[in-house]
Amino acid sequence: SGILCTATSDRCLSGPCQNGASCVDTVDDYACICPTAGVRYMGKNCDQLYDACFFAPCENCSSTPGSAEYRCVCADGLTGDNCTEEVDECLSGPCSWPRSLCVDQPNGYFCRCPEGFGGRDCRTHVTDCIDAPCENNGTCVLQPEGFECVCAPGFEGKMCEEDVDECLSEPCQNGAICTNGVAEFHCFCVPGFQGYN
Repeated sequence: SGILCTATSDRCLSGPCQNGASCVDTVDDYACICPTAGVRYMGKNCDQLYDACFFAPCENCSSTPGSAEYRCVCADGLTGDNCTEEVDECLSGPCSWPRSLCVDQPNGYFCRCPEGFGGRDCRTHVTDCIDAPCENNGTCVLQPEGFECVCAPGFEGKMCEEDVDECLSEPCQNGAICTNGVAEFHCFCVPGFQGYN
C-alpha cells in the first residue's frame, strides 16, 4: 500500500487471531499461532476447540475438546495405544482338547480338532449322532459332553425309546374309556356321547 507501494499492509492489525493466539503477518496472508498451555484451540483463527482426534493415528478415537490427549477405541481383534496390534485370541487357550490346534486369525480364531471332535472349541463329540441313536423319529442334538435326543410327540426317554401313556393325563371326558396306542390314544365314548375326547 502507499503512494509508491513501499508500505506493506499488516493483516494482523484487525486482530483476527482469537483465544490469546499470536498473529504473524505473511506476504499474502497472516497466520495464527495458537497457545499450547491450558485449553487448546485450532483453526485458522484459533477459534475452534482443539480436537486431538483430528490428528490421531487411529480410526475410532475419543478425546476431550480443548485437550491434546486422545484415546483410541480399538475395534474387535485390535489392541495397543493406536490400535495397530492384532490380538492373539489363541493365547487364552480357547480350544479345549489337548490335541486340538488353535489358529489365530484377524479378529478371531479357529480350532483344528482331533478326530471325533468338532464345534467352535472342539468340545462336541461329532461321532455321537452319526449312528442315529434316537429312536421313533427323535432328533439327535450334539452337546458339549455327548448328545441329547429331542423326542417326537408321544415318546420319551434318553433315546426316545418309551411310548408316552397319553391315558395317564385322563384326556377322555364324560366317562369315556381311554386306550393307549403308539404315540396316540383313543377314547371310546359311552352311549349318548361322541367326539374325539
